[in-house]
Amino acid sequence: MPGDEWQKFANLRALLGHQWMHPGHQLLFMGGEIGQTTEWSHDLGVPWQLLQYDYHKGVQNWVKALNRVYTSRAACWQHAFSPEGFEWISGDDIGNSVITYLRKGSPDDPALLVVCHFNVNTIDIYTIGVPYPGKWTEILNSDAEQFGGSGVTNGTLTSTKEKTHGREDSVTIRLAPLSMMVFEGEKPPKEASSAKV
Repeated sequence: MPGDEWQKFANLRALLGHQWMHPGHQLLFMGGEIGQTTEWSHDLGVPWQLLQYDYHKGVQNWVKALNRVYTSRAACWQHAFSPEGFEWISGDDIGNSVITYLRKGSPDDPALLVVCHFNVNTIDIYTIGVPYPGKWTEILNSDAEQFGGSGVTNGTLTSTKEKTHGREDSVTIRLAPLSMMVFEGEKPPKEASSAKV
């Protein structure tokens, strides 16, 4: 990982977050859940003593949070291997190093908006198109202080009627540095849940 120690751990948390939210199954090698800094050793095992350090403990807390969200939201796994479970919002913002996409379960389930920011700066105003209006609550943010981040978080946002990314509604967020964030929408309106994916 490039950068100083903080940036290396922030990059790792962002990578793990993107991996958990992306379609398919996750693969985590032994020691990855605590940010192991050495190669796996059959003789030594996982260096659990690293958990005495805040950054390593933060990675472990992050993996726990990812697992809680993954197992409690069908959007993360229900259609992990079919087009119904994934939809790009934007994958071309190379200037800001941002990708955004949706994870979806059943038509009546709330969508999950995934935002990955792979740059070291904070962007205070960033607008993203959403599939339907309402409140969008931040349920994961790898930059939260409990995970070793800088604490740039968003809480609950209310969409506005501003066309963005080819959608009628949008939310404006603060983009944390080197981060992955997940926002859960309210239950979609009937017209949105019945629309073809």
